[in-house]
Amino acid sequence: MWRIDAISDLARASDDADWVVLTSATVIDVVATAAPRAWPKARFAAVGPQTARRAAALGYRVDVTTAGTGVDLAAALGP
Repeated sequence: MWRIDAISDLARASDDADWVVLTSATVIDVVATAAPRAWPKARFAAVGPQTARRAAALGYRVDVTTAGTGVDLAAALGP
């Protein structure tokens, strides 16, 4: 079960985030529900093309998409 209030709290506490990492299509659905306008200046990264497609469908611009693992994402984002 997702705690929507926790995502909302996180969005308020970190509204100046540089990156938001989306690890699944479910995560982007939760973010879009809990904090739809959070992180307006952040860049978004998606783990896997399905996650990126879902984010785009909900109006998020995805700056980095990887083949599908967190390891791939870490390598793409660099040090």
